[in-house]
Amino acid sequence: RLAGHAIVDIADVLLVSKHRWGLTTGGYAFSWTAKRMHVLLLGKVAGKNIDNINRNPLDNRRHNLRHVTQAQNQQNMGLRGRGKSGIRGVVYVKNRAKPWSARATLGRKVFYVGSYATPEQAAEAISAWRMTHMPYSEADAEASASLERPDARPERLVGR
Repeated sequence: RLAGHAIVDIADVLLVSKHRWGLTTGGYAFSWTAKRMHVLLLGKVAGKNIDNINRNPLDNRRHNLRHVTQAQNQQNMGLRGRGKSGIRGVVYVKNRAKPWSARATLGRKVFYVGSYATPEQAAEAISAWRMTHMPYSEADAEASASLERPDARPERLVGR
C-alpha cells in the first residue's frame, strides 16, 4: 500500500480539500472526481504534459509544475535502471584507460561528451553539457536548488 502527503500552495488548499485523494502506482495524487492533482491545479493544455520540476510527484506547488512537450518532459527524467555509476549519463566501459563515459540522448540522438578517469569527472562533464543543451533537465543539484527558495516553502500538506 502506498502512502504519502501532497505538497500544495496555501492558495490551493481549499481547491484540493474538496476531493478525497489517493496515490497512483506512479506516486501521483489521484482523485476519482478530479483525476490527478497536478492537472486540477494547472489545467490541461493540448499537446502538453505537466512536469514536476523536482521530479517529486507529490510536490504540487505551482512553481514546481510546468506545461511541457513530451520531448521536454523526457529531459527531466531520472536515472533509468541501475547502472554501475548510479549517475544519469555516466556509464562504465571496460578495458579503457579512462573507463567512465559521459553521454546523453536528445531528440533520439546520442551525444558522446567524453571519457574520464573517474565517475565524478564524467558526472561533472555531463551535468555541464545538460545545462547547456537540455534546458528542461533539472537533474543537477544547482538547478533543483532554485526550488528551495525561502519564499517557496510548502505552506500546507494535504494527506490522503
